[in-house]
Amino acid sequence: MLSDEGHTYMHLTYDLDEKDFRTGTRQNFITNALSTFSVTDRSGELLTPIRDGQYGDALYSFIQALLKISDVTFLTRERVRSTFLEDFREFIEKTVAKERRRFDWHEPRHDPEGLYTVDCRIEVPTDDPIFIYALQSDDKVKDATIGLH
Repeated sequence: MLSDEGHTYMHLTYDLDEKDFRTGTRQNFITNALSTFSVTDRSGELLTPIRDGQYGDALYSFIQALLKISDVTFLTRERVRSTFLEDFREFIEKTVAKERRRFDWHEPRHDPEGLYTVDCRIEVPTDDPIFIYALQSDDKVKDATIGLH
């Protein structure tokens, strides 16, 4: 059996909070790497068996899995964008009561097609709601500007 003795996840925590790579897109990325290279996660220790004396093959696969998992800190811009929206929604869900928030809202009278959506509308005790835009790209900034006008 080969083991990383828990070092891979420990090193990830230098750049990320542990909860960030244990949920969502990052977790899927790690899970895919583990299953692709037949590595088991035993309470944070990564293990791979050595079958039929194939030490070289086991070591190669194990190292490939560890490198792939370490790549979670170097996600492509598109993957980071998807985790940003995921993290945004998770934050809003934790901090704003369900009955006060609406995701992907649009003004039905002025924008009936929903071309310029607000990422989250929050109802407040005053007459004016709070609109929150998760601006992760230039196009999103442009659409938010148009929507605000």
